[in-house]
Amino acid sequence: MIRPQLSLRERLTQNLGLKAVALLAAIVLFALVRGAEEGQMSVDVPVIMTPPAIESGKMLVSDVPDRVRVFLQGSRSQLGAVRADAMSVTVDLTDTTAHYYYFADDQFALPAGVRINRIAPASFPLEWSDRAERRVRLEARLTGVTPEGTILAAPPQVEPGEVLVVGPADRLNDLRAVYTQPIDLSLLDVGEHVRRVPLERIDDTVTFEPSGPVRVQVVIEVELSERELLAPVRVDGAEARVVPEQVRVTLRGPSSVLDVFEPADLQAVVMVRGEPREPTASLPTTFPGLPRGIEVVRVEPASVTLTFR
Repeated sequence: MIRPQLSLRERLTQNLGLKAVALLAAIVLFALVRGAEEGQMSVDVPVIMTPPAIESGKMLVSDVPDRVRVFLQGSRSQLGAVRADAMSVTVDLTDTTAHYYYFADDQFALPAGVRINRIAPASFPLEWSDRAERRVRLEARLTGVTPEGTILAAPPQVEPGEVLVVGPADRLNDLRAVYTQPIDLSLLDVGEHVRRVPLERIDDTVTFEPSGPVRVQVVIEVELSERELLAPVRVDGAEARVVPEQVRVTLRGPSSVLDVFEPADLQAVVMVRGEPREPTASLPTTFPGLPRGIEVVRVEPASVTLTFR
């Protein structure tokens, strides 16, 4: 008996359930085989250091790696269970007699079946120094120059005036001062400026207490200078002959004003009030009309002699 030929659609849908089961079994079998295959991977593991106790009197001055790279081997399914973001390794450095530290496989928490092929670096050297601490003067580090026509009024004030420095004894023996990070004077106008400024690091082995920013006060003022001039003497309020006819006067003020001050604009004035009772009098001079900020420092002679007519 000749069976009728089936269409393509009928062939595809015939025994559909059995075909689906077979496909699923093939997928599962492939996953099992694939997962059982050997694989390799590497992870960077952060290093957490346990330093020696203060009582030991020692401190580490050599570098400790921030991370180690661990090369792993195992089945792909086992490697897939490795959580690199949750891994870390603790380095116990409480033994200050050791000269090298060696990583061990059992320091790393790994899923069952995962093996360590290699650790890089596998070890690192240890260099120790005597621990010391001393109080050191704090100073502000200044850079740049004040704007034109201004000067630093006084050395900057730093609070606190000193800091406790902890570090290797040989590093602290020659330490005379700890400095703040730079303050640029060219950015400061006339007036008082208070800044919270971090301290400059010395190296990774040296720490400060307190470690935070310190208070720095900087005062900028107008630059003053002095200038000596001769000034003619004029008498107001009476007819009189004056001796001497000019005086030597020393002026002080902002350099930008004093340098352009014209000597011809300077005049000493003697004020006579009321009728003179004596034929002569010794009176001081005044200097009206001086530019703002200019002051008289000295006058020679301090007074002049008037002979009334």
